[in-house]
Amino acid sequence: MGFDDVVATAWLINDGKVLLQKRGKDATINPGGWGSFGGHIEPGETPEVAVVRELMEELQIKIKPEFFGRYTYDQQGRSMERFVFLAHVSHSEEDLRKLQIEGDDLGFFSVENAKKLLKSHNQDILDEMVKSNLLPQQ
Repeated sequence: MGFDDVVATAWLINDGKVLLQKRGKDATINPGGWGSFGGHIEPGETPEVAVVRELMEELQIKIKPEFFGRYTYDQQGRSMERFVFLAHVSHSEEDLRKLQIEGDDLGFFSVENAKKLLKSHNQDILDEMVKSNLLPQQ
C-alpha cells in the first residue's frame, strides 16, 4: 500500500519531559498545531538520514536519534507512514528556542501536558514511550 506522506520524526527528551514544537501556520501537515520535530523523507533518503537532516534544518542540532517505531494513520484525509526516533538531549529550552529555525514556538512538556496539545496519533506514541519506561506517567 502506498502512502500519501512518508515522514521521519524525532521525539526529544530531557529530564522526563518531551520537546514539542508549535508548527507554523503555513506548515503542510498540522498547521498551527503542536507535534514532534521532523518532516518528509526525500527520494532516495533513509528514515535515519531524513531525521538527522530534519533536526539540523529545524533546530540546528546534530544528533543521531534511535529508532522507536513505525506508525501508520490518516490525517487531514491523507494516509501517513511515520518513522519515529527518540533522543535524549541536554540542551535547555532557552538554548533550543534560540536555535529553532522552523515552527512558531517550542517547549518541554510533561506527558500529561503534552497530551493536551497533541492529536490522538501522537498521544498513542507518548503512551508507548511511557509503557517502555522512556517517559514518566506524569
